[in-house]
Amino acid sequence: MAGIKKQAMSTVFVGQSDLVIFDEVEDYKTATFTKITAAGESAGQVSGDSSEWVGEDAEVDNWKDEQGKLITSIVKDGTAAVKFNMADLSVDNIVKFLKGVKLEGLTSTVLQNIKNAVGFHIDLPVITRPLGWFNDEANRALFFPKAKIVSSIGCDGKKFTINSTATAEYINLPTLKTAMMFDAKPTYESDAPAA
Repeated sequence: MAGIKKQAMSTVFVGQSDLVIFDEVEDYKTATFTKITAAGESAGQVSGDSSEWVGEDAEVDNWKDEQGKLITSIVKDGTAAVKFNMADLSVDNIVKFLKGVKLEGLTSTVLQNIKNAVGFHIDLPVITRPLGWFNDEANRALFFPKAKIVSSIGCDGKKFTINSTATAEYINLPTLKTAMMFDAKPTYESDAPAA
């Protein structure tokens, strides 16, 4: 018997347990899902409530005639983008996300024990990497195979963070699409079987 099939809620995506930035991809022309997810690093602790969706909605621009009747609709695709503020201001994070430069041999007559020196705001702080956002149960992922990540240093009250926005760039390969969602659990070094 024909009829309308009732739809029941089956899968949701809620919260954020981790953001993983995967290693740089040498050549997207030959990239595969297996290759680009072989190694990555957690963004670590992200400042509370800073991770959010900042993608643009798809848009419709209606083309009407002189009498206001619709001729056609012109549609524009949206974008997929997320924003997050990393609490870790380590030298490695400043070098990676802010295009910082490690500084050696700094001496001063009034400053003692200068170490972990890094300079930044020299080059445009942008990198392109695969990025995965894992839900609160760490069993589902939103994945951008080719995310352009732009970062800056920020301060909320007295809390300094590295503030990043990752936007999914267009990619259309057999195992890689601009934005992807799938069920998966991240495997951390402490979880991996010994070699």
